[in-house]
Amino acid sequence: KTFEEVGDFQGLGIFQCCVAVPDGKVIMAPWKYHAIVAFDPATKTFEEVGHFEGHYKFKCCVAVPDGKVIMVPFSYHAIVVFDPATNIVEEVGYFEGRSKFRCCVALPDGKVIMVPASYHAIVVFDPATKFFEEVGHFEGLLKFSCWVAMPDGKVILVPFLYHAIVIFGPATKTLEELGHFEAEHKFTSCLALTDGIVVAVPWHHSDMALLSCPRWRVAWPGLSACIGWGQALLGVL
Repeated sequence: KTFEEVGDFQGLGIFQCCVAVPDGKVIMAPWKYHAIVAFDPATKTFEEVGHFEGHYKFKCCVAVPDGKVIMVPFSYHAIVVFDPATNIVEEVGYFEGRSKFRCCVALPDGKVIMVPASYHAIVVFDPATKFFEEVGHFEGLLKFSCWVAMPDGKVILVPFLYHAIVIFGPATKTLEELGHFEAEHKFTSCLALTDGIVVAVPWHHSDMALLSCPRWRVAWPGLSACIGWGQALLGVL
């Protein structure tokens, strides 16, 4: 039950995400901070790499099988590929606007799914080839809050301001929308249970109801929703 503080970082909201790499180090992606930080828990030392301008740079990062770390832009302009073994930082692509991607998921084949916040499409990025592809078109801001990877390889995108749950098949680049949710701020986080059911947690806390069904459990303030793969039912309690 002990802890130790290491380093001295000035400012508020300086890091939003981190990931452990095979050598035991922890890579911290900057949010308001100016650099990537590689922290070694064994020696209690850290190293700063690169220099990044602006605020709200990266909200999510993932490690891929070759040991590199992919940092997905929120308000930064590019994908960043960081190699902790060499401290090489590489920028890929150019993305306009702010609040672009809120979360990301690494697939078993090494590709990274970039889930749009205010960006207009899902982006599938291949770190091996530095190639990325846009899939779908979504209107509006702050669309999805979180994702869940399912055993069949599909990725479930849970809406924040978007009107529906989206099922994305990376292998076929197919999209399916389920349900229709009227409220503005919908779900903040989600979790896949061992039985294949997905639980979505609501933004609002009052009047929360939870209804289970064979595939989905959706927690919703004052509402209950039971969503199957091919149909949706939304009822007022």
